[in-house]
Amino acid sequence: MAPIAEKHKEVRTKRLLLRPLELDDAEDMLDVRRSPGAFHFIPRALDTSPDSVREWISSCLTRPNCYNFAVTVLPDGSQGQGQRSRVIGGMGAIRTPEIGYMIHSAYWGQGLATEALEAFMNVYWEHVAELDPPCNYAVAYTDIENWSSRRVLEKCGFKLCKISEHDVEHPTMGTRSTAHYWLQKPNTAFEGEVDVTSEAWKKALESVYIS
Repeated sequence: MAPIAEKHKEVRTKRLLLRPLELDDAEDMLDVRRSPGAFHFIPRALDTSPDSVREWISSCLTRPNCYNFAVTVLPDGSQGQGQRSRVIGGMGAIRTPEIGYMIHSAYWGQGLATEALEAFMNVYWEHVAELDPPCNYAVAYTDIENWSSRRVLEKCGFKLCKISEHDVEHPTMGTRSTAHYWLQKPNTAFEGEVDVTSEAWKKALESVYIS
């Protein structure tokens, strides 16, 4: 993972704390993934052990184009001093400039995913401004029927730019379609057509997207 800047090691909102993802978060992240509905649209088998989640976190920590955070609820005073806050989700640049997130379903319906994504995007713009070359946009992909995720993206300014029909094979739901979203950095302009089939889009992605 790209080194987390000191100023990004604690990102606070009204209700949340975003901090760098750690290997010790594996148990909590497994609980997030196992929560009802959280993994429903993910096109691969659900993790079954903390070790498998730990491997995923390890891969995040070693990928230079990853900038991932754990999402925790700010302490309310009921926790003992020094006790770690429970991780309720993950948020970040999975592979810059691709954004991804997941929140434990027990915390749905409270606007927390939107709150976390808004906070992360401020961090993201600061992070990608220091890349070589800098990046001034973000992309996100979700299942066409994942309306909750799509609403979160749209509340945070992402624009739907394409639907890819029948492009993903889900292990239990069969062939699925993907909604492609784009967010341009405020006060910047994209030079070209905002369409994933355009040459300008492909060139932009190739400049920073490392598989």
